[in-house]
Amino acid sequence: MFNRQAVAPPVPGWDRPIGPVEIDGTRYGLRVPRLGDAHLWRAARLAERERLLPAFGRRDLSWAQIHTPAMWVESWMRVQRDAKRGEAIYFVLTETISAGEAIVGEVAVAGIDPNSGSGELSIWVSARASAMVAQWAIAETSLRAFGAPYEVPRLIGPIAVANRAPARLAANLGYEKRAERRGLRMYGGTPADHALWVLENTEANRMRLRDVVAR
Repeated sequence: MFNRQAVAPPVPGWDRPIGPVEIDGTRYGLRVPRLGDAHLWRAARLAERERLLPAFGRRDLSWAQIHTPAMWVESWMRVQRDAKRGEAIYFVLTETISAGEAIVGEVAVAGIDPNSGSGELSIWVSARASAMVAQWAIAETSLRAFGAPYEVPRLIGPIAVANRAPARLAANLGYEKRAERRGLRMYGGTPADHALWVLENTEANRMRLRDVVAR
């Protein structure tokens, strides 16, 4: 008889979508990534190269090389594993178009720590989507992280000091700038200072996020 290592069941609701909702006359939704999203994801990221390269570029590979179907499969497998374990929340932001659906962003809470409970929020949104869409996506994802079964006590968003637009967005949603770390991560091809923006899981903050969602 072979010994089989017990596999924990996926956390409940890990793949439950959010939306669609109508914002600025367009329908948007949040859902977990699918294996077949490679072409939608690649098209979106290549179109946003100039905006995304400073934060998401790599020194060892070109922008085209990190957006191949093979890279998508590798990322999708990691996302599925982490999300099912309750270690992360991953969504693609979709827009309903005449051809069906387009990916216009991604939002995630990664590295949910079983000891501290903190999770790291990250997002990118296409230039074709408004700031209101980005706020909705962040608010919904933050509420998902703050609720059962995750109940993350706080979310942390490291933002490059030079990257001012996301900082304004975080502040508008109630995130507080708690610290700055010198050379924390790469931005624009070099180690860059990052501010740590934090949102605590309090009733006041949850109400604020609900207000954003309800607009």
